[in-house]
Amino acid sequence: MQAHTIGVNEINSHEDKASVVIQNNTDFNSCCFQPEDSGLKLEDFEQYRITESTNIKLPVTVIALNGESISTEGSITTFSGASKSGKSACTGFIIAGAISKDGNIVDKLEGLDVAPNIEHKAVIHIDTEQARHKHQYNIKSILKRAGLTTCPDYFLSYNIRQLDINEYAPITTGICEAASAKFGSKYEISF
Repeated sequence: MQAHTIGVNEINSHEDKASVVIQNNTDFNSCCFQPEDSGLKLEDFEQYRITESTNIKLPVTVIALNGESISTEGSITTFSGASKSGKSACTGFIIAGAISKDGNIVDKLEGLDVAPNIEHKAVIHIDTEQARHKHQYNIKSILKRAGLTTCPDYFLSYNIRQLDINEYAPITTGICEAASAKFGSKYEISF
């Protein structure tokens, strides 16, 4: 193995910004901290290694776009974008498919496939942007698209816009834990 040598020629610091100029042909070992031998061997990490022959069970795809998996069972799916970029509309199509009886919905987006949620696993939707009245309007559109008139008990949609951002994590964790206790697992979570 050929050793690459680098070195620090100068370090400049200005207003919490540092820059390092590397000089060629300087011994790497002479300029860098060398940790003590911990006694660890690569074999100690073999359980975490992935190779072309590692046996990995593929997760169940629940949302696919043009045949490519974008979400799997139990995953958290997040749509982010600028205001009015269509996040709620996209989420609505997916939720409609997840709560419908067979995954088929009215007004389907071309290329979007949502696997039917035949075991009625929790479908959790948490909105942090919409006003409550707009959120409810979106829920009614989702139900109509799914061919339903009322929310199934496993469809859990919450509006936490009024909360301080520091409250999001404990609230969403609580919702997910309670849903898991009631329904055994989660089909989809979208924000």
